[in-house]
Amino acid sequence: MEIRLELMPFDAGIDWSFLSLQVAQQGLITLVMGGIYKEKAKEVLHIPDHFEVQALVALDYQGEKEVCLNSYAREREV
Repeated sequence: MEIRLELMPFDAGIDWSFLSLQVAQQGLITLVMGGIYKEKAKEVLHIPDHFEVQALVALDYQGEKEVCLNSYAREREV
């Protein structure tokens, strides 16, 4: 079976969308981060060379914006 590397970002996006739906049902939120040092992430997380890092996803509970955000960020919050 041929693996089409150009489809990997598309697959990662689908995976993230279903992950975010599932964790939302558990009362969590997700934050996807694409602007990362991919090689450093592979090193720190011990990801084998035959995998390609597309993004990192953080999972957490939603915090209170009055506590978690500075005044500038609170003004921009929807």
